[in-house]
Amino acid sequence: MSTPNPRHLAGNQRRTLYAMYFRLINMAATWDGINQYVMAQLVELADQVADVATDLVEPDQDEPDKEME
Repeated sequence: MSTPNPRHLAGNQRRTLYAMYFRLINMAATWDGINQYVMAQLVELADQVADVATDLVEPDQDEPDKEME
């Protein structure tokens, strides 16, 4: 079995992390009105997961090369 290239690996992991983000947001919503501390902790964790997913983008994907525009 071949090793996935970095772009495919990052893409797969970004999708997994975004799925985790939405699951955490749904979990937080279930705590709304029951325990605000737990809800806030889950939202904070979801935000951290989203940040990591965003950071998995390769630098050349963030900003297109100015010469290519």
